[in-house]
Amino acid sequence: MPRHDNVTQRLLALVVSVRDGSTDAYQQIHRLNPYNIDFSDPMTKRDRHRLLLHRIFSNRRVIPAPDIENLITPHFQEYLRLKEISGSEMTSQRERFAECWPFSPQLLDLLDDQVLMAAQAQETRDLIRLLVETFKCAGDIVPVLTAADFRIDNDQSAAPTLLNAVASELHRRIQEKALRNLENVLATNSPGDVPHAAEIISALWLRSFNTERLAGALYSDLQLDITRSAPIDDNFFAVEIQRIKDTSFNIHDQGPGRIVFRDEENPDARLLAHARNDKLFQTDQRDL
Repeated sequence: MPRHDNVTQRLLALVVSVRDGSTDAYQQIHRLNPYNIDFSDPMTKRDRHRLLLHRIFSNRRVIPAPDIENLITPHFQEYLRLKEISGSEMTSQRERFAECWPFSPQLLDLLDDQVLMAAQAQETRDLIRLLVETFKCAGDIVPVLTAADFRIDNDQSAAPTLLNAVASELHRRIQEKALRNLENVLATNSPGDVPHAAEIISALWLRSFNTERLAGALYSDLQLDITRSAPIDDNFFAVEIQRIKDTSFNIHDQGPGRIVFRDEENPDARLLAHARNDKLFQTDQRDL
């Protein structure tokens, strides 16, 4: 009888997937000394992204590697510069950029680690739908797809709609306010002063999707998001991002060089945005 019990114990395995390691259920399971497999490991995520691309593109492997290298080089070189990547890490990062093309690795990580975690998404299936819709709208236009291609101002793009379908009420409100902020930025500034406004605000909206401490974006993230076939001048970008901040009313500073979209208004930005909007003044310059 003891021999039979031992055999049974060796053959019986309980497989449990736990998303949140801080729950009571997780602690109960750990009382039995389980064998842990961490699916957040960087190599596991990399394999998952490879599988995603294989499922999305049936002909992904037939595209010549030199063609991919030529397309990703401007964006990748700016990534190295803006993120101060050097040494042996450069080779591994170039390999990852090539593997993730036509998407940037930062976009895939953002969707995986922040956006879908903050939404009631069905993970892989919803991620594939978002990537497919983004590629359909911009894949033939830009060399590398980034967060800036989740355009909130493009009626032809289904990606924001798909994202809103699984988003919370808070995130849906933030998208509506981001769109109103974009309208005010475009109404207040001349097009030549804010040529990347729609891309920057769209990228910031996507990067603000998580309500936790990771929400928002560094200036370097946004500059990289809008880098296409050529680098963006640092000084020009600094001026443009300041114009966007000054004429938006839901963008908040969140630490040095980091901004975020929030549901509540920034009173200082609201005052500046109104002061710069000629539509709010009569022709004789008197305040309405």
